[in-house]
Amino acid sequence: AAGGVNGKVRVYDRAEEFRLTKVLDDATDWIRSVAWNGPLLASGCDDKIVRIYDASKDFMLIRTLGDASDEIRSVAWSGHLLAAAGHDKQVRLYNAREDFKLLQTLGEASDKVNAVSWRGEVLAAAGADAKLRIYHEDQKRAADTQIADWAKFVELATDSQGTQSADTLLHAAVACHALSGAQES
Repeated sequence: AAGGVNGKVRVYDRAEEFRLTKVLDDATDWIRSVAWNGPLLASGCDDKIVRIYDASKDFMLIRTLGDASDEIRSVAWSGHLLAAAGHDKQVRLYNAREDFKLLQTLGEASDKVNAVSWRGEVLAAAGADAKLRIYHEDQKRAADTQIADWAKFVELATDSQGTQSADTLLHAAVACHALSGAQES
């Protein structure tokens, strides 16, 4: 799948030599990010909305998430968790198992958040404030309720646009490795 300036998401079939199979035209502005999770496709748009489509239902629009106050620049999945980030300096975490309930808003950025990416339970967010923030989910149980408590693990400097240089990615990889080692102990 690919987004574009015209507000359309184009879906291609890899099994058929990337033939265009569907065009989704629910958005009203530039589609900045798309991400798959099984049959679910999330798209992030400059119209401040994250849209969730279900490929198993002919790409039916099953949910819109309109919590953002500015453009959505990046969406990313990790299992049932969806992260969405954008120009409002926020990273929002949604739970697909609970009808995309907003779990938490991470708001440490002082400027636009341009990218989010997962590695297992570790979430990285990079922004125009020249920081790469890495978060980890600490699980706590209270009775039968599981609550995700997100704690900022490490914050690294990036360039002024929030893009990741090779050096920054190396530091992030080291931080993720340190975190995964800490989990095993």
